[in-house]
Amino acid sequence: MPALTYWTAKLTYTAVVADEAADLDANPELKGFFASCGITAFILDGQGVDVTEIQAGTLSPNASMLILAPVRARIDNGQLMLRADPDKDVDNYATSANFPATGNTSQLYRAVNTGLVYEWTGSAYAVTFDFAPVRLVAQTAVLGLPVGATLNYRFDFTNVVFNGEDQTLASFAVPAPTADVLLDLATAPRVPL
Repeated sequence: MPALTYWTAKLTYTAVVADEAADLDANPELKGFFASCGITAFILDGQGVDVTEIQAGTLSPNASMLILAPVRARIDNGQLMLRADPDKDVDNYATSANFPATGNTSQLYRAVNTGLVYEWTGSAYAVTFDFAPVRLVAQTAVLGLPVGATLNYRFDFTNVVFNGEDQTLASFAVPAPTADVLLDLATAPRVPL
């Protein structure tokens, strides 16, 4: 019996703000957004199927009804994530060349010069997240949706702040991918709200 497939939502917001007086150059600065983000699944099919009525009759291990509950995420310094704290301890190094020859699978490693975070796979270092990424259910046959129905996700923002000021971000919706992919929401096609 098939299992659920999940995809990773990537979203980066960067604010370009006026140069601060204490900064010696004349260039604007880049600063991240901070916000709460509600993610809600919905189905478009023209037949009145409700997200609480997904049959998922072939879902492993048991046939069941599936409910895609809303997800409460956050935007922290411009990055969409479930929480700000890393799952593992992170050690900082000047560059990735300074990492230990053999890493530890229960540890993360940050290259300060690039800001990238790596994990040891057992044989090499691979770029990863230093926080819990947003993983959502993909549209696959296991959901048992009617022909022509599409699973979509709506992103709504509250408590938006950047550059010390309250701001607003427009809500948007995207269709769910059909495979385990990293989808950049900034360039993903939109679903009309």
